[in-house]
Amino acid sequence: ALLANLPYILDGDAQTLQAEVINGDPHSALFGGTDGLEFIRLLLNSCTDFLKPNALVILEIASGQEKILRQEKFNNLEYVGSRNDYSGNVRFVLWHAEC
Repeated sequence: ALLANLPYILDGDAQTLQAEVINGDPHSALFGGTDGLEFIRLLLNSCTDFLKPNALVILEIASGQEKILRQEKFNNLEYVGSRNDYSGNVRFVLWHAEC
């Protein structure tokens, strides 16, 4: 399995973050481009190069990003579903490696 918490915050959302987040973490650990999915796409497009067959890929995302990712195709990955956080928001997406 591959479990990752990549940067997923939209670049334009910096002003909405709590001070301890924006001042406590490096910006490179927080921001993932215009839609927040830049690094997630990079990983999903290349991860089957190093995953074993039938591996599970689990990624943390921001609210609303699941709908974007579900519409995209990634090399040898099948979308499995999502999981909510304790507040009921979609927070994790899962793929199955078909390699």
